[in-house]
Amino acid sequence: MLARRASITAVGAPRMAPGVMGIRRSACARGLKENLSTLAPIDSINAVSVRLPHGADWAIPNAPGKAASARIYAHLAAQHGGVLTSAAAEEGLRLYGEFTEEARQQPGSHPNIDLLFRVIQEDLRCDVTVEPRAAERQ
Repeated sequence: MLARRASITAVGAPRMAPGVMGIRRSACARGLKENLSTLAPIDSINAVSVRLPHGADWAIPNAPGKAASARIYAHLAAQHGGVLTSAAAEEGLRLYGEFTEEARQQPGSHPNIDLLFRVIQEDLRCDVTVEPRAAERQ
């Protein structure tokens, strides 16, 4: 499927050459803010949880500083049947816009983007759960 693989750095983000996995530096025609405006609102969501391969959960709260990631991951869950796959991760990287390149250049600076790189590199399949706010639970 892929001609080459990236290696994981000590902080967990892959080092990839431009054009690897279809994500090119110029591929992000729109920025994060514009991309977010095309996604469903997440006012009723408390958090998004990604079940990692060894059973650990990666939590993304719908909170200041994390809300954009929660919105992207909730969108990926809705569009990909609650499973984060390589295809879903590639879509996520496009949605992060200009921050994808920043994460590539500065591993560890955007852990939720680093997770998408890892899903692609390791060809992972992770269940994604969207947790509603307490008032929404019945």
